[in-house]
Amino acid sequence: MFDGGLKWKLARPVDGLFEYKHEQRSVQFQDLAASTQLTLETENNVTASINVNVTPIGVWKALKDHVLNSPRTDVPGLSVHEDSIREGLKYLGVANLAAGAEVEYLDGKYNHDPLALNPNYHQITVAGAATYVVSGLTNFTGNLGYSAVRTRRIRACRGSPAASAIVTV
Repeated sequence: MFDGGLKWKLARPVDGLFEYKHEQRSVQFQDLAASTQLTLETENNVTASINVNVTPIGVWKALKDHVLNSPRTDVPGLSVHEDSIREGLKYLGVANLAAGAEVEYLDGKYNHDPLALNPNYHQITVAGAATYVVSGLTNFTGNLGYSAVRTRRIRACRGSPAASAIVTV
């Protein structure tokens, strides 16, 4: 595994992040069809973001590239490639609470999967987001929203509620 990044600050209200992560791991045996052969998969993530915080408003944009090469005995070239862009707007002016909204657009494609009739897909997520800072070392971050996935060839759309929470101590 290789992981590296750079957090930067141009001026007080402008900062950002560039991060790269490379990981190689074994495919879990329950994911392999009737095989006990050790198979390795490789995952690469590249993220770049910029934040502009002009009190009381914060704006951010993040770009992400995700590639997972996960070969199987029956599908040796199986992989997925996703590119996404996330934008958000938060109100920073209430004590230790920052709250706002974020939107993410994701474009993905499965490669070399004979079962995937529609290998291309899009996902759009709209969410409310909040961060509450308890102290300099502890904060609570959460999202609550809606996510919809659509394939390119079929006009059907399936959506689901989405929620996440992160506690940093």
